[in-house]
Parts: sequence; C-alpha cells; structure tokens
Amino acid sequence: MARSGKKALKILMVNKYFRPFGGVESYMFGWKKLFEEKGHSVIFFSMKHPQNLPCPQSKYFVEQVDYSDLSQPGFVEKLRMSLRIIYNLEAKRKMEALIRDEKPDIAHFQNIYHQLSPSIIYPLVKHNIPIVMKLADYKLICLNYRFISNHRICNACETGHYWKAIPAKCVKDSYGATIVNLVEHYAHKFLGVYKKIDLLISPSHFLRKKHIAMGINPRQITTIENFKALETYRPHYEHDNYILFFGRVVLEKGIKTLIKAFGDLPDIPLRIAGNGPDKELLQKFTQDQDIKNVEFVGFKTGDDLAHLIKNATFTVVPSEWYENCSNTVIEAFAYGKPVIGSDIGGIPEQVLHGRNGYLFQPGNVQQLSGLIRKLYDSPDLVRQMGMEARRTVETKYSDERHYKRLLDVYRRLIAEKAGLSVGDRVR
Repeated sequence: MARSGKKALKILMVNKYFRPFGGVESYMFGWKKLFEEKGHSVIFFSMKHPQNLPCPQSKYFVEQVDYSDLSQPGFVEKLRMSLRIIYNLEAKRKMEALIRDEKPDIAHFQNIYHQLSPSIIYPLVKHNIPIVMKLADYKLICLNYRFISNHRICNACETGHYWKAIPAKCVKDSYGATIVNLVEHYAHKFLGVYKKIDLLISPSHFLRKKHIAMGINPRQITTIENFKALETYRPHYEHDNYILFFGRVVLEKGIKTLIKAFGDLPDIPLRIAGNGPDKELLQKFTQDQDIKNVEFVGFKTGDDLAHLIKNATFTVVPSEWYENCSNTVIEAFAYGKPVIGSDIGGIPEQVLHGRNGYLFQPGNVQQLSGLIRKLYDSPDLVRQMGMEARRTVETKYSDERHYKRLLDVYRRLIAEKAGLSVGDRVR
C-alpha cells in the first residue's frame, strides 16, 4: 500500500535499455527506487542485452537489435530496418502479452525510439491504459535529437520541412541514416502515433516551449523537473582550489570555449572529467595552445566522480547547444557547488545569475574568463552561492517533490481514463 494511504499503483516503465547506459537510465533506476520505496509496484518493458540487470519481466523484452550504424547497410537492409523502426511487430506482440499478464495501471515511457518503436502504444490504447512519456531530448521535433548540425545550433527544420536535414546529413553525418530517420518521422506524423500519448513530461520550460513552437499541443505537455535523491548527496562547502567540468566531451558542450578561457587564467587549474568523440581533438588543441593548467582526467563515475565534484571550487557548464534540464548542474548543486553556465536552453532555469552561480553568453571567452576569475577570487561568495545551490536542489529538484508531482499526474490520468471526476480519483 502506498504511504499516502491511497491504493498503490502498478506502473509500467518502458525504456529500450535496461542497463546503466546514460542519463536516461540513471533517471529510470532512481525513479524505480523512489516509487518502490513509496509502496508502488514497478514493472518493465525493454530490449534484451547481455549486460541487462536482472528483471522479472525480461521474458517480454524484444530481441536485441543494433541501429548504431545506419550508414553502412545496403538498400534492402536499410528498408527492412526502416520498417522495423517505424513499426516493430515483435514489440507490439510482446507488449500485448505483458499487459495481459501484468495488468498495469499506467505506462511511463522513456526512450522507446528505434528498437521498440511507437507500435507499443497501440496495445496500451486498446486496453485503455494511460501513457506518459518523459522527454529527454528533441527527437519528436528534430531528426538528430539535438538541434545541432556540424557542431552548431541548427533550426533549419523549424518550419516543418524536415527534408532540409538531407543535404546537411544531420544524422550521423550520413545520407542513409538521415533518410531512415526522415522516413520514420514522416510515417509517425502521418499515423499520429505520438498524439495517442496522454501526456508528455518535459524537464524544462524551454524544452516544453520548443515543442509547442514546433506543433505539439500545449495541453499534451507539462513541465516536471528532474530530481536527485538528496540523502545520497552531502553538501561539501570546502574545496581544493580547482574548477571542474564533468560530462560528455563533445564540441557542442562548449569545452573549447572553456579551454580558451583558462588560457587567460594560467594560475587557476581546470579538470575535465569525461570521455567523448572530441576528446583527442580538444586535448591536441590544449597542447597546441600551450595551456598548462587544463587536465583531462578521463571518465569518472561513482565515488571517484563524487570526490571530484565535492572538492571542486565550482563547476562550469559552458554548453553551446540547447541543454534541457542539465543533470550536471543539479549534481553540482546537490554537493553545494555554484555553477557558471551558458545562458542557453534550460540552463537559465537552473542557474540564477548572482545567486547560485553566474550565466554567460555562449561562446564568449572573455565574459566566461572574467566570471571564473571573479568567483575564484571570492571564497566567501563561493560558499554563499554553494549554500544557495544546495537550497535550490532541496526546493526544486528534490525526490519528494518529484514523486508527488508525478504521482498526481498518474492518478489524474488513471481517473480520466476510468471516466471519473477529479474528486473521484483512484484511491
């Protein structure tokens, strides 16, 4: 029984990966722990993989398939893969079986694209099971998920003419992969499959507004921010006098701008934690510019990453793309660290200029280096902003707040599907 005294729910979580893979999966397993601790039953639908964690519902998972290199297969194989991406019959059949056996109250989608496909929506609609879908990116309105082309922000498809992605090879720098994603997009738009989802959940107001501007019904999308389990994060207001960037090492994260800024700050050390396709390029740039105070420390996780964050003076999120609700910002805040972040995407909703950090114009090296110097030379301000950062997490990104807001959405949708009024919600 749920601790609120109302009937516990059986919630079906759907995500194509069921192993530690990225931020989406980190959220999913944190969400699982949160809702199970509150007394609800959580079941899963996913894809088989040798590294999957144990799961009682694994017999329903679809067979493993890898679409990581759509640029290589020939025409016939591309066609077969395209059809499976558009409508996966195996996934639909297995979803039907899971619904029949488990009878969930509601379905919560994460990443269903390609390997699962929206075909799984139809059995849920057939059985009158409400569906919510958490948006972690811009997939519904951008073929490459990120509004990025050639490492720069691209809004060429804002008019709805997605064919413009072909000459730019927007997906994996490949005509083939771009065409597959274009066919998928138009097919799903024609079928109206995503309109069958009851509610889209955006972690930032920016992402919500971007979807609405691209044609999503405002009544179909709401904002619920990400969360951190606060009991696992102890704020640490002391530091070892270095600045930290942690995350994926790609150009659109603004790391080159960050390195240039530290070229003007030779007495301040920067540590860059993470891996990515542009790491070697950025390391070479650092060496060529003879910047001695920047250290690439590699990929860190668990206690090693926690130690790096806790002992940093503050962190920098210099993104030059439309960040959604940055988990790196929330994690830094949870440890009591101020953040200097780009004034772009959802970051200004998190970093409040002059309170828990500073904002700077994306790509502006001089402005960024000036703010780094100002904060680094002000230890009292670092501590004050760090305490405000922790308060931000406690009030806006706490697990309890996230749970209550999501549960309210679940119960409202279940009641609406059952034809009940708001006052007669599921109890």
